[in-house]
Amino acid sequence: MDPRTLLVWVPWRLPASLAGAAARVPGVARVVQVQGGTAWMTATASSSGTVVHRPPAGYRIPIDVGAADPAAYAALFETPPPALANLARRPGSGLYASAEARLRGAAGRLSFGAVDVPVTGTISDAATGYHELLVAPGTAARLGLTSPKYLLVLPQPRASITDVERRLRTLVEPPTKVLVTRASAVPFDRDSPNTLPASLEKVAMGEFAARLEPGGAMTLDPAWTSAHIETVDVPILGRVTCNRAFVPVLRRALAEVQRRGLAAAIHPGQYAGCFVPKFVLHDPTQIISHHTWGSAFDVNVPENRFGAPPHEDPRLVAVFESLGFQWGGHWLVPDGMHFEFLRAPPPG
Repeated sequence: MDPRTLLVWVPWRLPASLAGAAARVPGVARVVQVQGGTAWMTATASSSGTVVHRPPAGYRIPIDVGAADPAAYAALFETPPPALANLARRPGSGLYASAEARLRGAAGRLSFGAVDVPVTGTISDAATGYHELLVAPGTAARLGLTSPKYLLVLPQPRASITDVERRLRTLVEPPTKVLVTRASAVPFDRDSPNTLPASLEKVAMGEFAARLEPGGAMTLDPAWTSAHIETVDVPILGRVTCNRAFVPVLRRALAEVQRRGLAAAIHPGQYAGCFVPKFVLHDPTQIISHHTWGSAFDVNVPENRFGAPPHEDPRLVAVFESLGFQWGGHWLVPDGMHFEFLRAPPPG
C-alpha cells in the first residue's frame, strides 16, 4: 500500500457521513471506505463443488470479512496485487488472505447459508487489511455486512500529511474518539487496528464453530472446546481456564512477574476470567472477543474498569508486553484490566 496512506478509525461505529466529509478535506486525493464484519460460514467446497468441510449441525464458523470498491482499493497500492482485479471481473467473488488460504486448504467456495462466495485468488494478509476474506461491497451486502468500519485516505502527492491528519481529526467531534495515523504505524490496517486479527488468532489458537446466543454470547462446538480449552494451575492467579496454546505463554509471563518481585501487583481475587465466548461489549456488530479463544485475561478489575483511566502497575504492563501481550490500557477507549495474546513471546 502507498506509504502515505492514512487510516481513520472510530471505535464501535464509524459515522456513515465520515467518508464524504473526508473526501472534501483539502489535500485528500482518495478516500476508500472499508465495510464488513463477521459472516457465518456453513460450508466450504472445492472449485468443482465437492464439499470440503461442514461444521456440526447447528454451528457455523465465523469469518472476518472486509469489503471495498475494487478499483478504488487497488489505487491505494503503488503496485496493486493482480488478484484484486478479480473482484471487479467476477461479481460476487472473494479473495483469501494468505493466512485464510492456509486454513481453508482446497476450499475454493465458501457458503454462508444461501449465499455462496467463490474464491478467485489469494493476496497477502496485509493487502486484505488482515481480513480473512476480501469482497466487493455488493457481496458484503448480500452477507448482511453493510456497516462502515474504517477509512483509508490517500493524501495528494504534494500535500502535508500532518495537515491532512489534523483536518481529518476535526471531522469527529468530542467526546467521540478517533484514530488518524499512517496505516503503516499500526500493526493491522483493520477494524480494531491494534488487536490480533481473527485469521491470525485462528492460526495460533485454533478455529471454532459456534452457535449464537442472546445477549452477544455464543456457544462453541463442544469438540473444539474439549480439544483446545483446559483448566490448569498457573502462578499467582491459581486455577484458570484458557486455551491450551495460550497457557504456556500465560504461565511464562506470570512466572516472570513473580521472579521480578511484582506478584503483589496482581490481585487474584480480582481476576475476571480467560475463556468467555462472546463479542466485544456483548454486541454482535463488533469483533469477536479474544476471550472466545481463551487467549485473553482480565485482572485488577475494580481499579481498571472499561473506559476509565487505567491503574495497572507500569512494571507489570512492561513484563506482559515484552512477552507478547497487548494491554488494553493503551487503546483509544482504555480497558485497563485486559491483557490479550498478540504474538509469540521471544525465545528464552
